Amino acid sequence: ASKLNRYYMIDESKVEQFAAEFSAESSVFTEVVLIKAVDEAAASEIATLLNNHLQSRMSEAKSYNPESVAMLEGCSVETNGVYVSLIIGEKAAEMKAVYDSYFK
Repeated sequence: ASKLNRYYMIDESKVEQFAAEFSAESSVFTEVVLIKAVDEAAASEIATLLNNHLQSRMSEAKSYNPESVAMLEGCSVETNGVYVSLIIGEKAAEMKAVYDSYFK
């Protein structure tokens, strides 16, 4: 199974293209997931799954890494047509700004 299915439970048949990178260290909350879905319905489903993942990461942080909670609360899943992104990290706002610039 791909990273998408293994870590995010995303059905690969709903994905046209993706890039996903994350820290191998479980206590470090850094992830970048960029997906082009096959259509807007698939994008909506993918966004829900990524939101579930983000909520799960917040729960983990509250238990194991409380200093990361505020950073995680500043992160979100974004959808732009068939494109869905989840960017988690200390520099998430800067990374998101670069990603968003490609839609202007």
